[in-house]
Amino acid sequence: VKDVLTLESNEKLQVEVFTILGEKIMELHLENLVTIDFSKNTPGVYFIKAFSTSGSKTFKIVKN
Repeated sequence: VKDVLTLESNEKLQVEVFTILGEKIMELHLENLVTIDFSKNTPGVYFIKAFSTSGSKTFKIVKN
């Protein structure tokens, strides 16, 4: 990821963004398509947890 991460889903999602140290830096509730602005975040590793009615997934991203 450079500046913007785009997520698309057919379900309503709750999305949480964490630093590598486990600090929650964002929480979003979304439907369909959303962009997350990472332009002000420092480069490094982040984790995205996405929750829906069908379960949850965690993604690791690297901000350049």
